[in-house]
Formats: sequence, structure tokens, C-alpha cells
Amino acid sequence: MARPEDILQKAVCDYLDRCLPSACYWCAIPNGAVLAGGKKERGMQMNKLKATGLKPGAPDLFVIYNGRFIGIELKSSSGRTNDNQKRASDQITVAGGLYSICRSVDEVESFLRMVGLPMFGRLAA
Repeated sequence: MARPEDILQKAVCDYLDRCLPSACYWCAIPNGAVLAGGKKERGMQMNKLKATGLKPGAPDLFVIYNGRFIGIELKSSSGRTNDNQKRASDQITVAGGLYSICRSVDEVESFLRMVGLPMFGRLAA
């Protein structure tokens, strides 16, 4: 069964595909990916990901628009940020990026509109 955050992320990704202007670029960062194999194989895969730049705590999604980096961390209604995510949030904001924790597609839409992204369409009519 899919985790609540996975269900939310799929809904947000579908929304971004429909509603962001073509001048935006967005992407998911698979920090929560489930690795395959036994303990040794998973360890080797994680070491390779870290060695090639995967940063613990990176936001689930990022959007780039008009030279601005926008990080979005998705959480279920009861989800909490961990220390790596708090550090990533601080580093992104210090570097001049924007960051938000969102718990629904509505919150993602509100955040993106608040920071000035021209959105096409709406979640609900």
C-alpha cells in the first residue's frame, strides 16, 4: 500500500504538470526511494547515490521560475520534518531560495501563487 506522502506527491506532480507555465522547470528528488536487494545491495546503492550528489533532507520537489529556486517538502497531516530537512530548509533560504512544507495540493497551489508563479487553472472550480 502506498504511503500517504506518496499519494500526495503523485497528486502534486499531476497538478504541476497541468498548471505550471512552460517557463517553469520542476522535478522530484527521490530521497525517499525504496532501494532493491538485500541489506548489502541497498547500502551500496545508497553510497552511490550519496557519492553522486544526493543530499539528505533535500525537498521532495523543486520548481525553478524566473531564476528562483523553490523547494517544496511534502508531508502528510501528521508528518514531521527531520533534522536533515530542517538543515536543508535553512541552507536553501540562506542561499536565496524559497522553501515551504505543504500538506495538500491546495497548500502547494497557495504557496506557488504567493511567491508569484503564474498558475494556469485551479484545483477546484
